[in-house]
Amino acid sequence: MTFSLLTPSGRALLSLTALIAACQVGGADRLPDASLNLRLAAPIATWDEAIPLGNGLMGGLLWGEDNRIRLSLDRGDLWDERPAPGDPLSTFTYARMVKLAEEGRNDEIRRIADTLAYDQKHPTKIPAGRLEIVLDPSQQLESFELNLATAEGFARFTNGARLDLLFAAIEPGPDAWPPARPFRPHPVALMRIPGPEPKQLDLLPPASVKQLGYPAPRIGATDGLDWFEQDTADGGSFCVAVGRRRVGDATLLAITVATRAEGKSPRDVAAARIESALEASYESLRRAHAAWWAQFWSQSQVHVPEPDILRHYYLVQYFYGAASRRFAPPMPLQGVWTADAGTLPPWKGDYHHDLNTQMTYMGYQTAGRFDAGACFLDFLLERRPAFERFARDFLGTPGLNVPGVMTLAGQPLGGWAQYSLSPTAAGWLAHLFYLHWRYGAERDPAFEQAAYS
Repeated sequence: MTFSLLTPSGRALLSLTALIAACQVGGADRLPDASLNLRLAAPIATWDEAIPLGNGLMGGLLWGEDNRIRLSLDRGDLWDERPAPGDPLSTFTYARMVKLAEEGRNDEIRRIADTLAYDQKHPTKIPAGRLEIVLDPSQQLESFELNLATAEGFARFTNGARLDLLFAAIEPGPDAWPPARPFRPHPVALMRIPGPEPKQLDLLPPASVKQLGYPAPRIGATDGLDWFEQDTADGGSFCVAVGRRRVGDATLLAITVATRAEGKSPRDVAAARIESALEASYESLRRAHAAWWAQFWSQSQVHVPEPDILRHYYLVQYFYGAASRRFAPPMPLQGVWTADAGTLPPWKGDYHHDLNTQMTYMGYQTAGRFDAGACFLDFLLERRPAFERFARDFLGTPGLNVPGVMTLAGQPLGGWAQYSLSPTAAGWLAHLFYLHWRYGAERDPAFEQAAYS
């Protein structure tokens, strides 16, 4: 089938022939062409113009200028889940909101849902921090690039050398592909810097968490490992660490973010992960990483004659692989790229179900990104108890419903009440379950067991 999109003057803007190409070709033939890569000239002076890299669980933004590299770090499960002071939504009900609306007391609704609940510092997503690297003066940045085919970030220097960076899709695994079992995202990044050793390497804790009342981070450096450990609320803690090793004429860095959920001492978890990654080498991790991404790209292919539209399409498809993986949280407002602006995340970095999450996950079915979509559906299924409580306590009904604005754990956050406390969010989300089943044509037994157990 062929059709055209027309401008108001009637001139053909775009011709699409078989938008989703169901051609029988090998995975390597479906890798995005290098012409589709995201290329940006240096300097990049702000985090929101950076190269986005991630593996669903951990993400980073690559940017910088002159001979300074910056890597803004994030992890999808870093959250402060404490309710707003006084927990104002715990005693607020839909019936009361209706009564206030009927009385014309919209200011009182806004006071409870916005001022007392959403405008407070927590609950909120937590940024992880930043790595800054000062290189030899001979290494002046010229450009940055996101290589879509292998999900690697490049930084090119005026002397012709190139820095390589990846956020490992999986741990090094068997040569056979696809593997016999699903692999969890590997929360480690590897950076290979050619030439002289870096002049300076700094791990910068997020200053914004002081607003949450956290103590100052513990900072240390031992035997080629730099780290900081930040205590959070309710006994939580996370550690950001970077290790280094000279390999030939290059410096290899391994970076990770570890949490107390992974072990009593996040620092010990981080140190062991760094050591393992450095021993594995860049190429070892890259082989498994590139194989995972080749499998990702093999699922579908699109041909569009307009290069800018095609480039944007493939970048958005890349986001599914970089920010939505099974065994990791799905994409909230900023994915795994929480703002690195010295503040707490905009809009708390939360899950908005006023079309934000719905539209994010409305396109994966036709592109065959079923694992990326199942990440979101798994997440919703696991939070059924929270949704049942919301239906019972706020709406006064049996069954389950979903807060229009919610935390990682599924707790209501409040905000503009017309959508944050609307009873309609679950209907749109339920439609995604139907689409997943309908497009899949056959049922996933593991998915069904989770859905109906």
